[in-house]
Amino acid sequence: VELQEVMEELENTNNRLQELAIKDPLTGLFNRRFFSEFLEKEFHGLSRYGDEELSLIICDIDFFKKINDTYGHPCGDYALIVISDMILKEERASDFSVRYGGEEFALILPKTTLEGATLKAERLRAQIEAFSFSFDGTKFRATMSFGVTSHRHGLSPKEMIAEADEALYVAKGKGSEGGRNRVVVAENARKADEEKKGEEEAKSPDQD
Repeated sequence: VELQEVMEELENTNNRLQELAIKDPLTGLFNRRFFSEFLEKEFHGLSRYGDEELSLIICDIDFFKKINDTYGHPCGDYALIVISDMILKEERASDFSVRYGGEEFALILPKTTLEGATLKAERLRAQIEAFSFSFDGTKFRATMSFGVTSHRHGLSPKEMIAEADEALYVAKGKGSEGGRNRVVVAENARKADEEKKGEEEAKSPDQD
């Protein structure tokens, strides 16, 4: 009996150590190191079966530095925990939610179309915008910006991440007025960029 108890305790300890290696200790989400491994695995499944959808969301808390500077880092940590809980509540069993870095998150969504991923991002965006954050007597608001993309033939994991990152960059404003607290789809961002380049070329004087 004692040997069995020791073995069970050892197994529990190993499980805890394994979880520490792949989970972010503050939010309970998976960490970035495990993110690449999981995305590669999902891409491998797509190449094998070829008929499944895969989408990716990368999102970022707007003006997070201002929250830390105004209310303190414990308050910033509280915001990260609350938003992580919202993400987890929206998560299906097949989804994979990651603290991608700092105030940035990534959601890998197997068997999810681009439209489904966009709707999920919009739900999260609206929930965060509507939520009244309260920490140690301090009330504040927070918003989040989202970049969304979906797998298509010929796209690599690295390219998929770059597309979601670029869409997030556009959602955050990309040097224009306004921006932030938005959901931007990578395909739409590409089209807008191509249209802008076309307009700029049309305005340029003809060169012999």
